[in-house]
Amino acid sequence: MAKMPVDFGSGINVSASSRIQLTASTAYTCPSDGYFRIYTPKALNNYALGYVNDSLLMAISSAETGNMKYDLMSSIPVKKGMVIKYDGTTGSTGYFYPFS
Repeated sequence: MAKMPVDFGSGINVSASSRIQLTASTAYTCPSDGYFRIYTPKALNNYALGYVNDSLLMAISSAETGNMKYDLMSSIPVKKGMVIKYDGTTGSTGYFYPFS
């Protein structure tokens, strides 16, 4: 049986928060409209995946060109009530940014 999404709006003043860091592999119900963002640091073989309503909508992996390595980020707008979740390698992070 799947876990119920966490309502991370309870106990958090979402309108006053500039970003809310998510816990990997945990589903959250969006408390308001905003942006769902995933990030992976510059190191080979790092990746991050972003799910909205159980559909994989974002997938990024770190890149290296010659001696240059790049951090990567992806974000999409989400609506109140949507369920978001991210997963990835160590160092990857997911955030929810509420619209102000």
